[in-house]
This record gives sequence, C-alpha cells and structure tokens, in this order.
Amino acid sequence: MESKRTGRRTDIRVITFLIFTLALILILVESCKKDNLPPNIIEFSSDVQQADWGDVINLHVVANDPEQEALSYLWQISGGTLLSDPSKRNVQWEMPNSDGTFTYTVEVRDAENIVSKSDSIQVISNPELVIVGSQELDFGTDRDSIHVFLANEGTGDLEWSILESELNIEWLESITPQSGKIHKGESQEVVIQINRTGQSNGIYTGIIKIESGGGAKNLNISMEVVTIPTVITTTVTGITSNTAIGGGDVIDDGGAIVTARGVCWSADQKPTTSDRKTIDGSGEGSFTSSLTDLTDNTRYYIRSYATNCVGTSYGILKNFTTMEGVTIPTVITTTITGITTRIAKGGGDVTDDGGATVTARGVCWSTSLNPTTSNRNTNDGTGEGSFTSSLTALSDNTRYYVRSYATNSAGTGYGSQRNFKTLEEENGEWIQYDDNSFEYYAKTGDTGRLFMRFSMPTGWQSAKMTKVMISLSSSFSPFDIEVCDEYILTNDNIKLPSQNLSKVRLSLSQSSGWRTHIVDQDLTSPEFFILLYSNSDDGPRVLADVDHPDNFYRCGTIIGNEIATWSTVCLAIRIYLEEITEPISNPDLNTNTHQDNSSQGVWLEVNLMELLEKGNVKKLSNSELAKQKK
Repeated sequence: MESKRTGRRTDIRVITFLIFTLALILILVESCKKDNLPPNIIEFSSDVQQADWGDVINLHVVANDPEQEALSYLWQISGGTLLSDPSKRNVQWEMPNSDGTFTYTVEVRDAENIVSKSDSIQVISNPELVIVGSQELDFGTDRDSIHVFLANEGTGDLEWSILESELNIEWLESITPQSGKIHKGESQEVVIQINRTGQSNGIYTGIIKIESGGGAKNLNISMEVVTIPTVITTTVTGITSNTAIGGGDVIDDGGAIVTARGVCWSADQKPTTSDRKTIDGSGEGSFTSSLTDLTDNTRYYIRSYATNCVGTSYGILKNFTTMEGVTIPTVITTTITGITTRIAKGGGDVTDDGGATVTARGVCWSTSLNPTTSNRNTNDGTGEGSFTSSLTALSDNTRYYVRSYATNSAGTGYGSQRNFKTLEEENGEWIQYDDNSFEYYAKTGDTGRLFMRFSMPTGWQSAKMTKVMISLSSSFSPFDIEVCDEYILTNDNIKLPSQNLSKVRLSLSQSSGWRTHIVDQDLTSPEFFILLYSNSDDGPRVLADVDHPDNFYRCGTIIGNEIATWSTVCLAIRIYLEEITEPISNPDLNTNTHQDNSSQGVWLEVNLMELLEKGNVKKLSNSELAKQKK
C-alpha cells in the first residue's frame, strides 16, 4: 500500500513539472513576440527632384532589420511607368507626359512589420524651337518664295509667333502662318513670299524674328534685284552670197552675269534665239558673229541678243541682202609637155573665178581616171589667169591622167582630163640624187654654165661612164658636155673641176626631150664632175641667172622680163655607170681600153628643176670663175 502511495506521489510531481515547464515556455514565447522590432530605412532617394516629360529617373532604397530577418520591398508611383520590377531595391521610373507633382513610395517588410517612405518629383515640360535647315534664306535673283519648317525638339507644346513690331521689310509680301502651336517632336511649315516689283537693282536684306516658349530665333532673308541685259546690234559687213559678219555690244548686264550672247537671224522679221543664231561668249562687251550657210540674193533680218538669269533681251533690228550666188571656178587644162621618165610639165588657165577669189589652183594627177585634189597635186598660186605646173616623182612607162583645178568659196572646179605616158627607163638600178649628195654651181651672165659634182656609188672604187642623157625644154644650138674626175679647191674649200678638161668633150645638138649620147670614160676618183655650157650667144641656158633668183626657170617656162629671150633650159641629166671590179692601173683615159666585169650598171639621175626650185644654187665669185676653163 505504501509503495502504491509513493508511486502516485511521483506521478503527480512529474505532471506538475511538465505543466510548469510548458507554462514557462509559453511565457517566454509571448515575451519574445512583444520585443520584435520593425526594419530600418537607411537611404531613400531619386536622381532628381525635377524632371521633364518622359525622363527616366532612378529610385533607390537601403534598409536593414534589427532581428536580421529577410526584408521585402514594394514600390508605388502616382503617375508614369515603372520600368523595373517593383519588388527590387532599385527601380527606374519614366515620367508622365504631363506637368505636375508625382509621388513615389516604397514599403519595406520583415516577418511582422511594415515600414514605408514617400517623396515627390515635379514634372515640368521644356519645349525647344528649332529652325529645320539654314536660318539664312537667300531668294537670289529669281526665287519668289521659300518654305521654312519650325520644329519642337523639346517637351510639351511649343507656341510661337512672328514679332510683328520689328517686321519692317517693304519687299516682304507675306508670312503664312504667322503663329502656331507645335507638339513635341513635330514641325510646322511656314511660307515666306517676297515681291521685287518697284525695287531698283541691288542686294536687299532683312530679319524675321520668331518668339516662342522654347526660345527665340531669327530668319535672315536676302534677295537680289536684276533686269535683262542691254545690247546693241552692230552693222552687218562682209556680205557675200552665203556669209556675212555681224555682232553686237552688251553695254549693261542688268546686274547679273550674261551667260550667252550673239546674233539671231531669219528671213522673217523679229528673229529670236529660236531661229538661227550664234553663241559668241558671255559677259559685257562687244563681240563679232559669223553668219554662215546663207541663201544668195536673200534679205535677212538680224538682231543681237544677250541672256542672263532674268531673261533674254534683243538689240535693234537690222537687215541685209546677200549677194548673188558664187559658183565654182572655170579652168582649162593645158597640154602636157616635157615628158620624161620621172617628170612632166602641165598647167592650166583660170578663165572665170565664179564670183569669188580663187584661193588655190594647180593640177592633180593619178593613174586612175578623173583625179582630184585628194590625189597628188600642185599648188600654183591664186586668182584668175594661166599657170604652169611641175609633175614630179613619176614612175617610168606609166600612163597618168591629169586635170587642172581651181578653188574658191563655192568649191573646186576641174578642167578637162588629159593623159600622158612617161618614158621607159633602161635597165639598171636607179639612184635619185638630191641636194644632199649632189652639188652644182652656176656662172652669172648671158651664157648659162653649170658645174655638177657627183659621188661614186657606195662601195665602188672605179667605174666606166658609157651613156649621158640630157633632157631639154626645147630645141637648141650646139653646146658642150665635159667630164672630169680631177678637181681643185678654192679658198672657200669648194671643189671645182680642174682646168684640164681634155678627158671628154662632146658637142651636142638635139631637139626637146631626152637624148642619149654614148661616151666611154673611165672614172677612178670617188668624185667626178660634169659640165654643161654653151659656146654661142644663142645657145641653151642651162639655168636662170643666179643674180635674180625670181627668174629661175620652172620646167622650161621663162619667168621674168629680164630673160624673156632665153628659150631653152636643161631639165634633167642622167649618166650610166658600170662598175670596174678590177681596175687597170694607170689607165689611159684617152683610150677605150678597160676591163669590165659587171653585168648591170647604175643610172644616176639629177632632176635639175626640182633642185632649182629649192633655191640651193651656189654662186661662184669672179676669182673662182677665173680658175675655170673658158
């Protein structure tokens, strides 16, 4: 029994302890609840206290909890847009597009407590007036209006207007509109018009002032007043059947650059630049105009003109009548004479100039029918009358067709066609000498005398001369040919044949044209001479008087009155050489003995008339002539 009572007492003590312990825990828990503290907001801020429409600002909060409990956040705004998660410590806020004061609040929470803090930002619009493009408006010389755009590059609405109290520009026609309202990011067109009427030539400037809630701006305007030029028409001169000379004088450019000037003409009165015209430069000053492709015997009306940026002005009207038409000249082809293997003599006679100056005349030739001036030709002076022509550098044994021609402003006329055939060359290589490889001298006086110095063909040591051919312009009395390969030097180092001319002497008589003379002369020097001269007063003149170069013969035609009685001239000379490949030592030059191993000789030809026309005759002094055999 006693043990049972003892057990009950123990159970009661345990239960009592448990109840006491539980009550103590409840007291402690309740005590803790009453001591939990709220979070602390340490920092709370924004970027600005005042903002513009649409600005984005940063909101920032820093907080802690005394019990180190986890904190949460919640942002709230009274306008605009939160661009970030409102539960973040830092957020971005976009301002509303309206003026006013807008608040922002943040709540900070722990497990049991909530704390908050608020502030505000003032939003104020800020419009800005901008001139799109340049503020310098130049109307130049021809513009009457300019379109300008005003823009609002700020915020809010922009109200603007023209400051009329300072608008004092008499040539300003209108400004449309003169005031307005421009929303943010938009623009408005303004048209400015001017009026030049009544204004003198010159440059004008003015200022248009614009006021607005977004600032003031100035438009600087300018213009230039010019007029059409003033031009004078000059007298028409130089009138032919199809051309004339006109012109004018720009005495005032009207205040602007004259970009084109000239004359215009028509068969109808009052010609304009839409008719035929010339363009003769630019700017002020006088000018000359060439009128071409006119119709003969026609009345034309002509005015000068000048153009600037304003327009075209005209001088007074003048008129003129072209002359009767010009035709091509009439020319006769004369007979071909003096025909050799290489040269011939032709010519013509201009009997009618066609009403205009003959600027060129001569003959043209070809191996084809109807030659023109595009073929080989001569140019033998100008004007009407007869003329003589030299046909040179011909081919032997060839038929040529020849026509005379004459040219004036209307074109080229041709004479009747003639033809001839050159002589045939004998066998042998041809060497055509010119004034670089051949020298000749002339004696003055009534009796012609010619000294010709030849060079031996290249590579030859000695040669035999077997033929001499002479071409004269007409028949003549006998004259002499002498051959010599010895020479003397004058004081001027001129090589002349020695006085011993006994090697070969031929007394020849022949009619006009080519004649062949057989000779037999060995030549052993690198150079040799041929002399031509007459021993009678009425003998042939081998060339003209060197004291009077204008009297040179040309293909047998006598030029100049001083030698009008001379009737014969030497046109050309040929010699035929055969190479002596094994020369005989000390040959007897007066005999016909020689050793000739060549199969083909060489012709040397000198066209004396071609050389004479070059004017390269070397005149011998009296002392030098005294050394020659008479």
